[in-house]
Amino acid sequence: MQFRLNELQQQLENSVQRFAQDHQGIESWRSAAREQGAFREETWARMAEMGWLGAALPEQFGGMELGARETAIIMEGVGSALLLEPYWSTAVFGARILMAAATLQQQQQWLPDIADGSLRLAVALTEPGAGHDWTHPGCEARQDGEGWRISGKKIAVLDGAVAQRLLVLARTEDADHAIFCINAHAEGVERHDAISLDERHCSDYVFSNVRAADGERLNADVLVFPAIQQAMDHAMVALAAESVGAMSAVLRSTVEYLKTRKQFGKPLSEFQALRHRVADMLMATEQTRSLVLMAANTLDAGSPHASRLAEAAKIQAGQAGRFVGENAVQLHGGIGVTDELLVGHYFKRLLCIDLLLGDSAWHLQRFSATDPQLSE
Repeated sequence: MQFRLNELQQQLENSVQRFAQDHQGIESWRSAAREQGAFREETWARMAEMGWLGAALPEQFGGMELGARETAIIMEGVGSALLLEPYWSTAVFGARILMAAATLQQQQQWLPDIADGSLRLAVALTEPGAGHDWTHPGCEARQDGEGWRISGKKIAVLDGAVAQRLLVLARTEDADHAIFCINAHAEGVERHDAISLDERHCSDYVFSNVRAADGERLNADVLVFPAIQQAMDHAMVALAAESVGAMSAVLRSTVEYLKTRKQFGKPLSEFQALRHRVADMLMATEQTRSLVLMAANTLDAGSPHASRLAEAAKIQAGQAGRFVGENAVQLHGGIGVTDELLVGHYFKRLLCIDLLLGDSAWHLQRFSATDPQLSE
């Protein structure tokens, strides 16, 4: 398995790193989170110009037709800069669902708009009382003439506040399931926004007899759950890559702090016990990076083991993210949890990454239950 970056991937990584450096810093983050509602039009437009929004999309729809490996490179930059824009919701999870489950006509309608930045998506799977299990939706869709009527609730929809369309999983009258790509501002859609721990916008939705055209139901000939799982595998690897970027940034900040902060007349970096702590943080970060690369490579190769490796990457990212974040805060002392320092904000983001699409404990239970050697 090839872990080295090819020339194109190296160029992409250099571009991503420059972009991340331009958007790092507490003032940039605070401006986005507190003043601009976690979404900056100019940043989104620049991401579109650089081809990020269409990185995974087919060339015929304005994309670059790159794979999970390249998406991981971009997501690592997103994590490093602590970007709040809905890249993951739109260009990764949402786009992958459309690529897996939409008809050609629907892809022609929506994918080019994703690539040029004119369409933002949010994925609505989670429902009240269901925990991380999205496979038993209570949200209902019934046929009404040549269209559909959708009723039900969805909760904790990331980036719902800035989305123009929602990808909604619903149960149909014949006990089947369907995905709808509906107007986020359609009549009957009620949205309640909240700010999550990491200053991202999450929304709860109530759908009251929402009208959806027949063309807004994704391909009825596609098996819904496998299509969502395929998209979710890409989404989990992308989240794990984001955590690598966040952990790397936290690690750099911690090392710099230990070099400058003095105790007993010498820098904290000279204390062996603290050096060991930093070494453990580095190992956790690099282990996650390696697993992300392996999972991304298997996704691109179409391996039958891709789904399990994606889940393994999500587990590792959740556990390592908590470990690195907690230690970074402790090594900074009391200032590590203040609003003036980015370390605490990175830690909060790492905790939220763990919760998205199921936390590490939930995935670990699933992972062990499907492996005969682990479940004995």
